[in-house]
Amino acid sequence: ALRCDRDHHSAYYYLAASMLPAETVKLCDGRRLNKQQLYIEVLRCNLNDQLSYFELAELLSLTDTVKLADGRKMNKQKLYIEAVRCNPSSAAAHKALAKTMTPSERVKLADGRHWTRGQLTRRAWDIENPLPFTPEDYARLDELRDLLANAGLVL
Repeated sequence: ALRCDRDHHSAYYYLAASMLPAETVKLCDGRRLNKQQLYIEVLRCNLNDQLSYFELAELLSLTDTVKLADGRKMNKQKLYIEAVRCNPSSAAAHKALAKTMTPSERVKLADGRHWTRGQLTRRAWDIENPLPFTPEDYARLDELRDLLANAGLVL
């Protein structure tokens, strides 16, 4: 599969996902890669692969760093920040990032905002527990739109 799918991340990802952390695999081009190196290879092919950032971070301790194919050196926290960037709706990435932080620490996400550990944890909860939007909510929005329109404003 890797010979035919060399420049596509899916084969590398599924191979890495099926391996134990200490295992290595020999590719058809002769390279021997471990699980961590395979996830780095996935990210060489696709810098927006949220699951690979997440899974690579899961393999690291808080003090470990890895060098990606594009030259960036990343620690566990930076990998989780990238996972959130790639999929802002991932509760697991928000929770994992929060666990790498101290209570007073802030991280800057792709939205430009600085988030605390508590805010990330609440965001994960909001993602997992979305509030239902009822017909009454839509009716209130229609009323608000009409009020704003009457005031010369557009919603």
